Amino acid sequence: MIARNRAHLRSDLIRRLPSGDILRAAEAFGNRFDFRETLHRSRNTEVARYFDQDFGRQVVVRFTFAEADQEITPAVLRSFRATTRILAAAAHPAIVSVYESGLTFRESTEALFVILEDMDAGSLRERLPITESEAADTISIVQRWFGPLMAALDRLHRLEIVHRNLRPETLLIDTFDRVKLGGFRFASYLSDLEARANSSPPQGLPAAYTAPEVTAGQAVTVRSDIYSIGCILYEVLARRPVFVGESDVEQAYMHLREKPDPPSALTSSSAIQPLDKIALRALAKDPSDRYESVSDMQLELDQAVASAVAALVGAGYPQAEVGEDVAEPDGEAEQANKVVVEQPIQRMAEPARSAGGSLSSERQDARKSSGSGGLFLLVALLVLMIVIAALVGVR
Repeated sequence: MIARNRAHLRSDLIRRLPSGDILRAAEAFGNRFDFRETLHRSRNTEVARYFDQDFGRQVVVRFTFAEADQEITPAVLRSFRATTRILAAAAHPAIVSVYESGLTFRESTEALFVILEDMDAGSLRERLPITESEAADTISIVQRWFGPLMAALDRLHRLEIVHRNLRPETLLIDTFDRVKLGGFRFASYLSDLEARANSSPPQGLPAAYTAPEVTAGQAVTVRSDIYSIGCILYEVLARRPVFVGESDVEQAYMHLREKPDPPSALTSSSAIQPLDKIALRALAKDPSDRYESVSDMQLELDQAVASAVAALVGAGYPQAEVGEDVAEPDGEAEQANKVVVEQPIQRMAEPARSAGGSLSSERQDARKSSGSGGLFLLVALLVLMIVIAALVGVR
């Protein structure tokens, strides 16, 4: 039955689209991209790594397949492409680049596809929990990663895009240890997009990062994303999720009803206390009690991080371990940097004076010597003039 439905859908789609376009697109895709490995597979999605022969680079391709009772209509395809174009146009350094999107066949089934930048160093999930050893590690990660991430999320919100899938697995890391937003839920285009975007919670999201109003089936807004980024910030600070339950249902209930402890209360570090209020406000049950925008949250987070850095430096941590732009020097470079830091250029000093306010004895001796030399020259000049005058008088 399912096979017949899929066959009917394919033939119906080809009739409704320009003749042969989908088949030519599939052939062109196969000729251009070399399959390397499958990264993820679920009921209606597949993520795989390919090599793009045209541009000589590795890419990640995400395929979304239609269910038996769904249709990838021309309207769905246009909407899908429109949003992927918006994401591509966002062009933010902390958003995974979107190269292309379209419709093709995959395993004899039509599929939407989107070609993405290959983030080959894993995700934030592999970096959690942060070790207990140094509080400075936590502050450094917040300073290095959350600023760019929140700026990228604010960029999306200004384009009226709600991410809806923020969790450590969708914060991807590249070979330069930079974190970027990924994990956009392109699959939502396959069934009643507008209704799902505004009412029902996204399917498959872990309860640990889902806002209470989303779980309750209420409207998804930018403040739902703020709740999710608050969950991730909390987990980085506390080294554990906001709530720990035995099941997603239990966790969802805790997010709906229970109040989280301050992150610093769950660790041995007092240095992160300035960041407690940021995470807890982002995790407010009522969306209206959260930050109005990601930029507002980022502003307060930057201020809190600055306070935490100052506290750590005051407690004896080297600036390089918690500062944003300070690299650890080595060898000769270290000595050069020490000279710059320890011997800064100063204004030219005034001449030294004695306790009584007069110039030093060395300077006074120098001036006396200079004055004596001038007097001798004056006397010699007068004698010479007298001699010349006497000679003229004799003539």
